[in-house]
Amino acid sequence: LAKISGVVLLACVAAILWVAAPAVLAVATYLAVAAFAAFVLVGLAVGSWLGGPDPDSRSALAIAASSRHPGIAIAIAQANFPGEKGAIAAVLLYLIVNGVLSLPFVLWARRRDRA
Repeated sequence: LAKISGVVLLACVAAILWVAAPAVLAVATYLAVAAFAAFVLVGLAVGSWLGGPDPDSRSALAIAASSRHPGIAIAIAQANFPGEKGAIAAVLLYLIVNGVLSLPFVLWARRRDRA
């Protein structure tokens, strides 16, 4: 069941990215990607640092700190800029950057926990 739900989730994410790809690419400047990468890396570092002695708590806080709250960001963007598609595209770009940069941290944390 977990594999099926993972495949369905991946298919839904792929469909959303396919539809939103032109808008995401329009906001994907080097400066935007660098700023998002800095936010993610600082969130991972600070969350890991403040997570306490428990490795599970450190990993959970690091992931939470780096991912922020994309649903709330989209809601605020829609409320303040109803016709603007770039704001949602920027949040999606942030999620992509977050996923790419958080994956090595998650894999490292799993290896650390096994050892």
